[in-house]
Amino acid sequence: MSSAVMDLLKLEQRLVIKFLTKEGNGPKTIYNQMSAVYGEHMLSYYQVKDWSKQFKWGRDSVEDNPRSDRPSDVITDEMC
Repeated sequence: MSSAVMDLLKLEQRLVIKFLTKEGNGPKTIYNQMSAVYGEHMLSYYQVKDWSKQFKWGRDSVEDNPRSDRPSDVITDEMC
């Protein structure tokens, strides 16, 4: 799967977490429901728990927060 598809999949899952959190579901329930759908491409339980907590505290954005570190220009298989 390409990185662009993976990024969209992460955003999709965060939207689902946001919705299910606003419905009153806890992280464990959310993780179990989503893992049945997303399978091996599922976020970790820790990520679900963290995003659920942030949405519960009033976060609206599903985007990553900007980082101060320098972005990589090119990543190739040889570099990894």
